[in-house]
Amino acid sequence: MRVANRLVALLLALALLVGGLLVTAEGVMVAAGRPPILIPLRSWYDTLTTVTFADRVVLAIAIGVAVLGLLVIFAQLRPWRPERLPVEGAEGWYVRRRSAELGLAGAVDRVPGVSRSHARLGKGWRLDMRATAAPEAKAEVEEAVRGELARMSAPSGPVRVRLTRPKRVA
Repeated sequence: MRVANRLVALLLALALLVGGLLVTAEGVMVAAGRPPILIPLRSWYDTLTTVTFADRVVLAIAIGVAVLGLLVIFAQLRPWRPERLPVEGAEGWYVRRRSAELGLAGAVDRVPGVSRSHARLGKGWRLDMRATAAPEAKAEVEEAVRGELARMSAPSGPVRVRLTRPKRVA
């Protein structure tokens, strides 16, 4: 989502820059007593002085812009998972979240009888581990997770392990 945010911000910045330069150029042309370059000032003035807020089109556009603005605000206020997680005992050192998730899933997959593991790390190294295995393997999975977290120099955080039973094939 961060890439999408940056692209949208770049496009918005470019649109505002071009619009601002165009309005500035139009203002300079009008101040110099010359005709406008692109903006038909007379027709815009006539439209803006005759349209009221009670018109359906204006009301629909205003509601649409308000809803879009609220969606953007809520999307930005949503807490995102961190890209990097701090390493314990090494000030200024970080581990990329996705690499740590893949390492944890790989460590769990090496436990006998466990397959299709998936790790999700959140703030404070909060871990949610899911895998397919018999319930009896939970202790081994937790041990593998704790060992991998220790190998990564991760601070101790909450760990939740959820195992789903493998499907039987007849």
